[in-house]
Order: sequence, then structure tokens, then C-alpha cells
Amino acid sequence: MKKLVYLLSCLFLLSAGFAACSSDYDDPPEQPESHQNETPMDSTTVDKDTTEVDSVDVDTVIYNDGDSLPMLEVGRSWNYVRTHANGMTDKVSLKLTESLIIGSDTAYKLAYCTPEDTMVRYAISLPAFYMKKLLFSYDLENGKEKKGFLPFLLGWGASTFKWNFGGGPAYEQHLPGKLRVMDEIAVGRTKYKRYALFDDNNKTVDLWISGIGSMKTGILVGERYQDIVGTDVLTFESLTDGEGSLLCRATDFTASSIVDANYRPLVEDKKVWYCAEFNGAGTAGWQFQYFTDGDTIVGGQQCLRLYGQNHYKSGLTEYLCALYEKDRQVWFAEAGSEEFRLLYDFSMSYDETMTLMFENIRGRSGTMTKRGDNYYIHDGQAWHAHIFNGPCILEGVGADSGLLMPLLVNITGGYYSLLLCTVDGKVIYDSHEMNREDILPVTLQ
Repeated sequence: MKKLVYLLSCLFLLSAGFAACSSDYDDPPEQPESHQNETPMDSTTVDKDTTEVDSVDVDTVIYNDGDSLPMLEVGRSWNYVRTHANGMTDKVSLKLTESLIIGSDTAYKLAYCTPEDTMVRYAISLPAFYMKKLLFSYDLENGKEKKGFLPFLLGWGASTFKWNFGGGPAYEQHLPGKLRVMDEIAVGRTKYKRYALFDDNNKTVDLWISGIGSMKTGILVGERYQDIVGTDVLTFESLTDGEGSLLCRATDFTASSIVDANYRPLVEDKKVWYCAEFNGAGTAGWQFQYFTDGDTIVGGQQCLRLYGQNHYKSGLTEYLCALYEKDRQVWFAEAGSEEFRLLYDFSMSYDETMTLMFENIRGRSGTMTKRGDNYYIHDGQAWHAHIFNGPCILEGVGADSGLLMPLLVNITGGYYSLLLCTVDGKVIYDSHEMNREDILPVTLQ
């Protein structure tokens, strides 16, 4: 996932590259028995409640992946009810009629079929590059000019999405609203990603479904849709495949999310965060770890102790700060201080901003603005990821760049990555960026 952020920094961070959460609970790196090179820790302690937090329960139904189904095929039809100015209605469709080669891409002519006429203005292609997430349109009346696209890699919180590939021309797409939420729904036995776009008044203006398109404009958006449909008012009704078989109805996509992402606290004892620094080629170099180990009381507040191992290449295992969590907010007090500062706020809403202040533990200071939510399910575990203007922060885990590095998504010539997170030796998060046997262990008592 961090490779995606680094290599495509022109894009806003979005869900397409989120790291997978492992449910097979393989053994994490072996843990030696005692702290090494440990600096003195706070001597005030209290007995701790070691209540185990269970894994999130999710639906065990096995779904087909809608992203793997063909989106473009001859005969596929997006079907609508058209409403005229006088209130009369009829049935129309946007239908892929035949394939053709444009440059190196296979494209499909898109016909607007009405009772009175059939118009073919654009061809549609789904290039193989970049995970087939960008659907381009070509203007057949203007020298097959590539004019726009339907992006399933969306700019979080943005109303304009820009794309530039390989130094070629820049493409810009104006979205009908701002992406706030991405989750997953099931239609029959097929699972689809659902992207909800909202206006400035927090009202839903459109739903985009992976492998299907917009619930309002089908396979076209913006100016391309207006070029074909004009001032007609269309209401999406259904999608049929090349054989004319029904694939889905519009009402299918108002269903409840299949994601059951119950809140999991971040501050838990015996939790370990394994991190690494990667260069621009994706090769790991410096590895570092954070872990909670034991209780303490700071300024009358019961906390857990957070240690760093090789924090900023120190070569030491050292006490960094005390942590506690309340009302979905995580607070920390640096070693030797009783002043608590905010580390994470999982109660934030869209467009809210939080300020982070670090002094001695070098986590960088600055502000972050929330841009959306991603309800993501994978390998039997569900997670709520909070999308900010830069980092992705997961409940129960923290920033995907490292627990104390939510502001350090990219660095010059590389990036930071959270590799693995465990609680009491059980893996709850795995980015799959490094083989577990290559991850350096943490020393726990």
C-alpha cells in the first residue's frame, strides 16, 4: 500500500491499495525473554487488567469478487427510465455494441438507445495498466480523442480528480460530489465496493459501484454523459450482460454493508507494531518497533507504557511515553512529562482537523484533515480505516506508516511502513510487504 502512495503521489490516498489484514494468525517474529539496552522506565505502576480482546466477528459467507468480473463486453447494457419534461416516461439504455482497437487499447462503442434513435458518440476502454481502475472514453466524432475517465481510484474528499500517466497529457474529471465513504455490499454471492459521494450539505449525490459504474450516469460521467443524454433525466434501473441476463438492479445497492467493523481500542497491553523504512525501489532498510508492556500512572491517569526499539536508529530499547484511550481518542505523555497530548482521534467526522504535537520522540508535528472512511474487510477480519490528507489510520492499529509516524507518509526517496501488528503474540494486521521471517523481533518480558 505504501508503494502505491509513494509511486503515485499525484493521487490522493484511497482505498484501492489498503494493506490486507491477516486472519491465519501465523507466529510473529520470535520474541526474546527480556528487554535489552533498556533505559529506566517510570517506577510508579499499578496492577493491570489483562482482559483479552476478541477478534472482530464477520460474515463467513464466501463471495465472488465483483472487481474480477468483466466490466466491458459486447452487449452489456445500462438500462434507465427516462423522464421527459411533460412527465412522460420511457425506457432507454447505454449499450456496448462492438469492439475496436484504439492505439494499443481494446475499446467498445457505446450506443445511447432510445425509442426514437440510436446515437454512438463515444467508445470506452479499460486499459490494462494500473489494475484496470481507470475507465477511459474516446470521442469518435473528434478523431478518437481521449477525453475523460470514470475513476475507481477516487480522490478522498475531492470534487476534482486529476490523472497523468507516463508523462502524457493530464486528464481531469469533475465528480458529482466528494467521496466520503467506501464500503462493501453483496448482491447475491458477489461482493462489490460501493463508493458514496456527498455534496457540501452531506447529502448523497451518487453511488459508484466497482465493475458497474455510477447509479446515476452508468458508465459515463460529467461532460461525456451530457454530450449523449443532453437534458434528459434518467433513472438507473438495471444492468444486463452480453447475453441479456440481469446482473443487478439499482435497488440492490442500497443494501446494508456486509462489513461489521466493530470498534477495537488501540491501547492494549502486549501490543507490538513492527515498522520499516523503504527506499524508492521498495527495498526495506532500517527496521524499528514499538510495543506496550506494563501499566503506569501519570498525573493520576492510568496508562500503558510504550517502548521503542531502534526508534530513529537509536539501537536501544527505550521508554518513550505513556498511553491511554478514552472516547475513541488516544492520548500520550512523553517520558518525564505529565502533559498529555492527542495522538489519534477515531471520533472525527469529515473535514475535521486535528493537530499533533511531538517534542522529544520525533514523531513530527503538524495537522491532519479527515477526508473519508473506508470500511474494509479481508481474510475474515473487518476494519474501519480513517482517511486523512496523507495517512490512512486504522482503528486498533494506527497509521499505516507507523504508530508514532502518522504525518510521515512519504520521505525523500522512500516511505515508512507498518509491517505487522500483534497483540499477545496474535497477528491482527499484516501489510504483506515483508516475509515474517525477515522482520526483526521485539523483546518483551
